[in-house]
Amino acid sequence: MHGTSPGWQSRQSSIRAADPPVDGELVGLDEWTAGIMRDLYQRVGAGGFAVVSPVVEAVTGRAPCSVQEFIAEHRTAWLA
Repeated sequence: MHGTSPGWQSRQSSIRAADPPVDGELVGLDEWTAGIMRDLYQRVGAGGFAVVSPVVEAVTGRAPCSVQEFIAEHRTAWLA
């Protein structure tokens, strides 16, 4: 479950983020909810939701884009 995110390109260097331990974030939740959240974090970390559904375009009228494309398109907002 622990690892690093795919590398991101900044203006000057690559950025890698460590995935924090999930169990500490689940303290206080009932076991059923904690199990669901643990499974969700594992699936996201493994790329389980990397495929974009065609529903994105049907609902928004715009083709889906990657996070990198979104950041590049909204660059000025990120730098503000």
